[in-house]
Amino acid sequence: SRIQQAREDDDMSHTRKTLMLNDKWDLCLAPGYVWRKKIVEVDGVKTEVEYKASPLQIAEGGYATAQNVANECRLFTNDAYFEQERGIPYYIIALGHKVSPSVLRARLHDAALLVEDVAEVTEIKLDALDTETRRITGDIQFTSKEGENAAINL
Repeated sequence: SRIQQAREDDDMSHTRKTLMLNDKWDLCLAPGYVWRKKIVEVDGVKTEVEYKASPLQIAEGGYATAQNVANECRLFTNDAYFEQERGIPYYIIALGHKVSPSVLRARLHDAALLVEDVAEVTEIKLDALDTETRRITGDIQFTSKEGENAAINL
């Protein structure tokens, strides 16, 4: 199948660990930080600079899988710098056209299955599709290969 072939071709496949993102899709820093000092030379002048350093938080298990599904479903084609062909072609299926719920469901289904740990997409509910703003609300429910059931909001 097309999904299986994409998984086999994917040399940067998702795992059960990923960088944790907050609700604004920014990287989360782990609690605590350390002060670091570094000598910086600018125009021949050396200055000691002090800065905060903090490790990034890692999402694991079912949370990581759910976050990876959400990432795949929000990815537009040509947005992933090293994998331009990856993603949903929203420009083709949505912009300038009336969005077909069945086409959108099929694309979301395929995108969710690209996540290595997803065994099955059990349901895709589209609660609302605002034709003016093109905002979609709903959720995607899936089962991981470990048998965990999870859902993400669109």
